[in-house]
Amino acid sequence: ARVFSAVLRTETGKPGEAESKTALRDLETLQRFFGSPVLLAFFDMPWTPLFFFAIFLFHPWLGMLAVGGGVVLVCVTLLNQWRTRQPALEAAVYSQRAERLSGQMLDEAETVESLGMRGATFNRWELERDKALQAGLAASDRAGGFTSATKSLRLFLQSAMLALGAYLVLQNETTGGAMIAGPILLGRALAPVELAIGQWE
Repeated sequence: ARVFSAVLRTETGKPGEAESKTALRDLETLQRFFGSPVLLAFFDMPWTPLFFFAIFLFHPWLGMLAVGGGVVLVCVTLLNQWRTRQPALEAAVYSQRAERLSGQMLDEAETVESLGMRGATFNRWELERDKALQAGLAASDRAGGFTSATKSLRLFLQSAMLALGAYLVLQNETTGGAMIAGPILLGRALAPVELAIGQWE
């Protein structure tokens, strides 16, 4: 109700203001965020240090491998945000322009039809829509690449943890149970980071 009232006040004071047209859409974006799986990752992340500490208790080498892998995944997350931010912003801007243009065309439909401007207005709308699609595809492609790289890296880390655990068991430095528990705890520790990367948009 507050957002809707603010939109009406803005539209009354400055009709056609771009910000007022996106306010309700911004609210919907927030609602989607609160209903998305990525929000659950924030509740899982506080447990990550505890899982790393448990792995360190098994053996320091296992702990160092886990922390090193976690640092690499965090770097991938930051790189993902840096590489996908601009295309995502461009896609949002072009999409808003296309929606605003289509709204204007619908409001002035009689004028557009009577003056024979349907083709010209459609071409203007299609140009903005194509720009939005191209920028959206670029952002999706980059985000998809980072998601695939993250999953592959996490699987590699779990395999490396198992291999290192097996080596330590053969050296009588840890137990078979620790060898099995290490990759499981690592998977639980890194799952929120992987989820955050996959749902970053």
